[in-house]
Amino acid sequence: MGDLPPSEPSNETYASIGHLCVAWSYVEMQSERVLWGILGLNADLAEAFVWRMGLLQRWQMIVREARKKFAEEEVNELKAMKKLIDTSQRDRNIVVHGVVHAMAWLPEKPKSGAFIGTIDSSPPFERVPCWTIYMGDDAGKNFPVSTNAVKTIIGNIEKIQKLLDAYIARKGFTSGTPLAEAIEENWPECF
Repeated sequence: MGDLPPSEPSNETYASIGHLCVAWSYVEMQSERVLWGILGLNADLAEAFVWRMGLLQRWQMIVREARKKFAEEEVNELKAMKKLIDTSQRDRNIVVHGVVHAMAWLPEKPKSGAFIGTIDSSPPFERVPCWTIYMGDDAGKNFPVSTNAVKTIIGNIEKIQKLLDAYIARKGFTSGTPLAEAIEENWPECF
């Protein structure tokens, strides 16, 4: 069992998950821009019309509306992007929302609430830490936690970003959620 990673998720993995979240946010923003552009919406109409719509639903609408306006070649381009986004969103959700399961060897059963280790000082694993999926088609599957897995997903998302950017530039879609004028100085505290 000594060949299993001693500390996953590591600090590097956690930092990579943060990078993943930021990269995905950009995909969401650019997807909004594509939808608004295809529908010809201004900010007031778009916010009222699509503000509660999830990304998968937005892409269903993008493809549906594109069929009404564009040649088959362009619709196929958007369908290919949608397929990449669907797959990458699944992967992103596993990492960002998934539960990490691991099994460690302990010399004796700890008392309830006992401290048994940290990320940097964990007991030896008997099973590699994995993201476990609970819902959907992949329920019950386990994927090993690793920085490389997260970086692979980031790489896929960055490729999608480039496809979206190129499409938006070619179409001249510039509308998106307007930035607020005020910039808050301090993050609000809950406690």
